[in-house]
Amino acid sequence: MKTKIRTILLYSMAVLLLLFLVAFIFRFLIDYGCSAPWIYSVHKFGNDEIGSFLGVRCDFWNRVYQIQYNR
Repeated sequence: MKTKIRTILLYSMAVLLLLFLVAFIFRFLIDYGCSAPWIYSVHKFGNDEIGSFLGVRCDFWNRVYQIQYNR
């Protein structure tokens, strides 16, 4: 019984670590991509120009990051 519990705990810790690493890498890529104008692409919608990187709107991402930083 102890072996099963230990195995379940090890697998759950490995999955949680993997999810954390994926989220960290994704956030790093978006932060880097939205901060470098030569990387992200600019789309025109009427008179507005919206930059995006990997499908994420950079103006929205920067606003969320600024709100999170100010707290």
